[in-house]
This record gives sequence, C-alpha cells and structure tokens, in this order.
Amino acid sequence: MRERFTTQPVAPLTAPPAHPWRQAERSLRTAHTVLTDPTGDAHQAQGEIAAFGDFLHTAALHAPRPLRAEMQAAASAFNRANRSMIRADHQVGHALRKAGQELLYGTNSAGDFVIAVLAATVHLALAAARWHEQRDHQQQAAAAWQTHARLCSTYEAQAAPVLSELIRRAPPAETVTRYEGILRATLPAQVDRILADHAWPALTAALRRAEAGSHSPASVLTAAAEGRELGIAEHPAQVLIWRLDNASSRRLAAARASSTMATGPSTSTVMPADSKTPPSRRRGR
Repeated sequence: MRERFTTQPVAPLTAPPAHPWRQAERSLRTAHTVLTDPTGDAHQAQGEIAAFGDFLHTAALHAPRPLRAEMQAAASAFNRANRSMIRADHQVGHALRKAGQELLYGTNSAGDFVIAVLAATVHLALAAARWHEQRDHQQQAAAAWQTHARLCSTYEAQAAPVLSELIRRAPPAETVTRYEGILRATLPAQVDRILADHAWPALTAALRRAEAGSHSPASVLTAAAEGRELGIAEHPAQVLIWRLDNASSRRLAAARASSTMATGPSTSTVMPADSKTPPSRRRGR
C-alpha cells in the first residue's frame, strides 16, 4: 500500500471538471488498449487493472441511484481480480484512478455519459478476464467474469430504451439502402456482421441524425470504427451507434475552435457491451 500511494503524482483538483463522465470513458478506453496489447508490459496492465478496481468503487458512489446497487456489486466482485502476483505499475493507472475521483466533483448532469461509461467498463472487465486467463490466474479471471456479467446487465438495462427509440426512428427504405452502400464501401471487413446485428436499424437512425447535423456518414463511420472493440464486439452496430455522436462532437469542437467561437457542452457516446460467453465456460469447444 505504501508503494501504491507514494508513487501517485500529486495533482490537487483546482476546479470542478467540466465533463467527468466523458473523461472517465476516455480513460477506460485507454486502459483497454493497454490490456489488449499483445506486446504490452504486464506490470502496466496490472496497474490499469488495479486502477479499474478503484474506479468501479468510486463510480458506484456517483452513478444514478437506480444503478448504484448493481455497480457496487460489480465493484465488490472485482476486488479479487485487481490483485495478482504480478507487481502493478501504479503510475500507469493514475489517469483512470483520477478520472474516477473526478466523478465525485463533477457539476454537470451525467446524461448519456453513464451509458458511455457502463459500456466501456464492460469492455474493460472482459479484457481483464481474458488477460488473467491467458496467465492462468483462475481466481482473478473468475472474479472478472462475474464483474463482466453484472456490468453487462446494467448496461443493457440502460441502453435498451435508447436503442428502441432509435429503431422507432429508422429512416425510409431508400435511405437505409444508401447507408448500406456507404457501409460496404467504408467498412468492408465488418459489413456482414454489422448488417446481421439486430441494432442495424438503430444505426441507420443514428447515421441520419449525424447527416442532419452536416456530418458525412462515411466520415463518422470511419471515425467510429477506430479501436480494437469493433472487431471483437458481439454487437458491432451498437459499437458504432454509441461512437457516432462522439465523432461528430470532435469535429464540431474543432470547427468551433478554428472559428474562435465559444464552445458548449457536447454529447459523449459509448462503446457497446460485448456479452459473449466466457471462454472458460466453453472449454468443450
């Protein structure tokens, strides 16, 4: 414990963070990259896992009240997963730990950022489970899978109403056909999986919304497809849905900055849950 806390850089909070949930989602995605890098350093990965354990406990305190019990249960389940014989590089996990702490001081409404963070935690718990399994950390892997299951159920409960509303707003058939053509030209390697996803109609509604905001469907699809999660996600259309507004927001912020206009709050989006059955439960394959 002395090593853990004395290696953390001192960065006192001077002002409430403007978008703590958005920053949390970004930090979770960065940690995911560390854990899924096949050439990555094990000590750095263990540092991110330890920070993730802290993050879950802190996020549970600031989550909307209906989510707190399940979030706290997920955090408790992960307690065994965040410790192993591999020494953690705690400096690596500082950004994620700090992002969790900033949730306590945020002044803005969480809004859709909660779904963003939930989806990112699902992916990170999955990555942690697989990372431990690769090293034969059986108890840690089991704890991470238990955490993953709890986070999946929480995410799905929050995301389902949003997806249902998007499906209700799906564009006309000719627009859907046009978007399919753009998808085939932009993401040929993933097109079949995306079209087979039950969230494809919701994705077309999200594309129409982005296009109505003067964003090119091909450009936002390209930006949303960045990252490792799309290739391994069980529901790739959901991955793209939650990232579309994020890509649009970055372009809008850049445009505003270049024209010296004042910036306002933008919408952050999320990565979807990958609720595949744990490999440890498919040993017979």
